[in-house]
Amino acid sequence: MSEKGKQIVELVNTTAVAADKMTKPLKAIGDGNMLNGVKNIFNYALQEGEKSGFAKGKNVGRFEVSVVALLLWGACHFIPKGVSYVKKKTAERKAHTEIGEKIYTAFSENSSDNSSEQIIPDEEEKDIET
Repeated sequence: MSEKGKQIVELVNTTAVAADKMTKPLKAIGDGNMLNGVKNIFNYALQEGEKSGFAKGKNVGRFEVSVVALLLWGACHFIPKGVSYVKKKTAERKAHTEIGEKIYTAFSENSSDNSSEQIIPDEEEKDIET
């Protein structure tokens, strides 16, 4: 709202005048016709509202719609990539765990086989030496 509009609102709201004292300003505003004075006041208030409220709301609305559109685009673009990334990492982790189990199993079986095999040759070597 313009500075003049704020002054008018303040003046109208703070002064409580009788109806007979309002007729003179309304006639002056409407060039001798009170009804035209009321219409002029209404049109002035409407234009002030359009300048300050409607235009500002329109710009804010455009900004909000742009932000929402950007967020939706980002969600549609990045969520599938994020899901595929998580699936990929989960598969890699599972494959890593399986290889680790395979390595452990192979060495533990080999270790138990070697320990029994090593005992037998050692005993045979001791028997041979004595």
